[in-house]
Amino acid sequence: MKKLLIICSLIAALSLSACSAENNTTTAAAEEKEIQEKTEAADTETGSEQEEDSLETYKDESKEDTDESDQKADGSDQKDDGSSLKDDESNRVVVDLRKKLITEGNLKDDDIRSFRQEDFDDDGADEAFALVKNENAEEYDDEQIVEGDIWFVSQDDCRKLLSSEGMGFVETDRILVLGNRKYELFDDAYATGSLTYAWYVDEDEVKDAPFSRIGTVITDEDNNKDSFRILDSSYDAEYDPEIGGTLGHTWKQYYFFYDENNDRICEYGGTEVEQSKAEYLCGIDMVSEFLPAGDDMTSLFYRSNGLVVMNYEHEEDGYISYYHMIYDFINGKFIDDNGEETGTEPLAGVYAKALCSDMAVYPEDLNNSGIDFDNVLEDKTGELPSDVFSELKGRYEDGYGDIVELSHPDHMVRFVKGGKQDHIYDETICGYQVLDGAYLIKIEWDGEKYMYMYREEGDLKYLYLLSDDGWSPDLNTYNTKTLQTYIKDWGRG
Repeated sequence: MKKLLIICSLIAALSLSACSAENNTTTAAAEEKEIQEKTEAADTETGSEQEEDSLETYKDESKEDTDESDQKADGSDQKDDGSSLKDDESNRVVVDLRKKLITEGNLKDDDIRSFRQEDFDDDGADEAFALVKNENAEEYDDEQIVEGDIWFVSQDDCRKLLSSEGMGFVETDRILVLGNRKYELFDDAYATGSLTYAWYVDEDEVKDAPFSRIGTVITDEDNNKDSFRILDSSYDAEYDPEIGGTLGHTWKQYYFFYDENNDRICEYGGTEVEQSKAEYLCGIDMVSEFLPAGDDMTSLFYRSNGLVVMNYEHEEDGYISYYHMIYDFINGKFIDDNGEETGTEPLAGVYAKALCSDMAVYPEDLNNSGIDFDNVLEDKTGELPSDVFSELKGRYEDGYGDIVELSHPDHMVRFVKGGKQDHIYDETICGYQVLDGAYLIKIEWDGEKYMYMYREEGDLKYLYLLSDDGWSPDLNTYNTKTLQTYIKDWGRG
C-alpha cells in the first residue's frame, strides 16, 4: 500500500512539473525511468523509524556546519586567509604566519629557506623570523649560504628587517636564551668571517639586541644560558710606517654574561693591575718570565671571569708588531683567542679592556668578584701584621681532625694525629688575604704552598686547610671562585 501511495505522489509531482514548464522536453520514457528509480529507492526504506533517524542526522550535520561557521566568524579556527587557530591546551593563539609572509610579502614558498615560528615574548601569540632567498641569487651549497633577506612576521606585522651585505646569510638560524628572553640570531657570511645579527620580541614588537652587529656571537657548547662570547675581527697585527696605519687580520674573543640581578647583558671589562698584583693573581710573573727581551709591555689588566691579559709590542726599523698573552688564573693555564689551552707563544693583535664600553662592567663594580688587593701581603715571605696576628692567634681544629696552633706571626704548627705518634709540622706563613670577609692564610711547607681559611662558628674557631682546588702546589696559584664558594659555605659571620 505504501509503495502505491509513493508512486502516485511521484506521478502527480511529475505531471505538475510538466504543466508548469513551458519548454520542458522530457520524454515519457525518461519519466517512466525516473519513476522506476524512485520506486526502487522506496523499496530500501524500512519504516518510519529509519526516516526519523535520517532526519535527525541531517539536523545534527546542519548544526555542526553552523557551529563551524560561527567559529570562523569569531577567529577561533583556522581560515583560508591564514588567521588564528586557538590551541586549547596552552591557550596560545597559533597563526599561519608562513602563509601570511607569502601573501603580504608577495613571495614564493620555495624561496623561504629558513623559518622559525614560536612565541618569542611569551604573550600567548606567535611571531616568526624567516630567511628568504632573493630571486636569481647565487647560492653556496657546500656552505649553506643564501643571498637574501631576513623577514619578521607577527599577527600585526610583516616586514623585511635587512638584506645581506656580505656573501649571504648562513641558512641555519640560532636561538640564544639569556634569562627569560629568547634571541633570534642570523650570521651574515664574509670571506674571512661572519657578522651576527640578533633580535628579540617585546610586546609583539621586534627589537635589535644590544650585542647585534658587533662581531660573531659564539655560544657555549654546553648551551649555557647565562653567557656568550663575541669574536671581534680587526686589522691590528702590526703598524706599517709606509702607509701610516695598521694591518694584519686578527680575531679576538670578548666575554659577555647575563646579569640576573639587574636584568641586563654585560661584558667582562678589564681593570689595569700592577705587575706584582698580576703575579699574585696568576702565581707566575707573566712580565718577568714571558715578556721577550727587548719588547715593551703596553698594558696589563684582568677581568672578573679570571683572565689576565698582557699586551706588548716589538719595534724594528719603524715597524711595530703587536702581541698579547692571556692567562686563565682560575684554571691555571695560558689560553689562546678561542679559549683553548696553549703555550707561551705570542698571539697577534691588541686586546681592549672592553669591546663594548657601554655594556662593560669591571671587577670593582661586581660584588664579591674583584680581588681585595689592599689586604694582600705581597711580601710572600713576610709575617702576619701584629693586629692580624693578635686577632687570630690561638689553637684550632683544621676540619680534618688535626690541630693547628698559630702562636707566632711568621709560622704555625700543625699537629697531625695518626699511627703510633703524632706528627708535628712547622709551617712558614708567607702571606694572607681578606676575601669576602674571611681570612685566608698562605703557608709554605717542604717547598709546597697551601692555604688555610679562618672560620668562626659560635664559640668555636677553625683554620680549615683547603684542598688543592683552593691552592694548587703545582701552579702556586689558587682558584678564586672556589675560594669564594668555600667562604660562602664556611666563611666568617
